[in-house]
Amino acid sequence: EDNFQVYGVRKIWKGTVEVFEVNWQAAPGKTARTTFSVKKYGEKEARRLAIALRREKEIEIYGTALGK
Repeated sequence: EDNFQVYGVRKIWKGTVEVFEVNWQAAPGKTARTTFSVKKYGEKEARRLAIALRREKEIEIYGTALGK
């Protein structure tokens, strides 16, 4: 399993629910975020969805994916 860190993606507890949270710069000085539930999607799929969204946002904002 891939355990590498992805900038803007982290696993956290949101209350009693474990989620992968994705953050990105929506506008100068404005951070946007969303989450993918581990309970709903499973660990691997929630992480995959979070990383995919982060990459999508990097391409929208910067024209390319930044990390690994």
